[in-house]
Amino acid sequence: MNELVELGFAGDELELAELLLVCEMAWADGEVQPVERYLLERYCDELVELVNARGPAVPLTHEQARRQLDRLLRRRLSPGQRRRALDALRTLWNTAPRGEVTRNRTLEWATAVADSEGEPRWHPGEEHWQARLLLALRDG
Repeated sequence: MNELVELGFAGDELELAELLLVCEMAWADGEVQPVERYLLERYCDELVELVNARGPAVPLTHEQARRQLDRLLRRRLSPGQRRRALDALRTLWNTAPRGEVTRNRTLEWATAVADSEGEPRWHPGEEHWQARLLLALRDG
């Protein structure tokens, strides 16, 4: 949890931390493309609706989520931050009641972002990040 707090996700916004990994897929080729940003905005909106449907004491707002998304899209995480975020989320999801569902949703959205450019082949950075996500998250 401390790692996620250091990365800007505290309190109720901890539910938005999965944005970290999918935003990193958008950054994997060195820049966030407009179509990737569009998909990330849809993901962000879906995430707010899912979190709020579970009935938190204080509902998340779309504005909160978009602020987090904008922050993540301004600058790519350092390699150390990426590693710590991946480790922290893996640990969290291995113990959370909905961890497997969250893990699978994150992998699906990361794949959608990588596929969004419509190119026949992913950028090597996207392939590398996808392999890291699968290795770290598929089997817990």
